[in-house]
Amino acid sequence: MGPEDPLTAQTLYNLACVAARRGDKDRAITRLSESVDHGLEPRDVLGIEKDTDFTSLHGDPRFTALVTHARQVAEAKQTAAAAQKPQGK
Repeated sequence: MGPEDPLTAQTLYNLACVAARRGDKDRAITRLSESVDHGLEPRDVLGIEKDTDFTSLHGDPRFTALVTHARQVAEAKQTAAAAQKPQGK
């Protein structure tokens, strides 16, 4: 797997889940940030805030900022993908 492989982003996301459930907030936020940076799919990004694995991170300003950043990245990715689609008649 390379840095742009979707499995890299998903693996980092899963590692973030494990770290958060163990109470290791620093590692969870780091891995989650890495997953976003490696191209976590927009559908997954939109579920971060509701993912019960991250309950321990709620209220942490780093998590709030990361969720905001992740949404911005996902929106930009969706906009770019939409621009690539040919316009129908």
